[in-house]
Amino acid sequence: MLNKYSKKDIPKLKRKLTKIFNKFILARDRKKFGGKCISCNSLATQAGHYFSTSQCPQPSMVYNERNVHGQDSHCNCWLHGNQNDYRLGLQKRYGYDVVEELNIQRSFKQNPWTAFEYQVMINEYEKKLKELM
Repeated sequence: MLNKYSKKDIPKLKRKLTKIFNKFILARDRKKFGGKCISCNSLATQAGHYFSTSQCPQPSMVYNERNVHGQDSHCNCWLHGNQNDYRLGLQKRYGYDVVEELNIQRSFKQNPWTAFEYQVMINEYEKKLKELM
């Protein structure tokens, strides 16, 4: 049931969405891109953001499928996303306009999501993940 959550449930729902979304990203990248890190082509073990969650904390960027891709832990953690090579990987996968599109999207103001919106997204990514399996 989608309406059973309140504002106090948002942190729990956000963690749940993050977990399922990251699983989806890794499964999608295994299927589409052979499970390779978008930045260096080694095995992707984490979901890394091009525009980091500290730069763009709005949910529309945190859970943006073009902003998040599989990365190895070295690129994602030690190289802080390996931005230059990540950009090149984005352009290779989606074309040269993708970085500008993401830049425009991150400039949009957004209200915080409600518990209902988080639950809708959880349901959506559970469905998408199931379809990939």
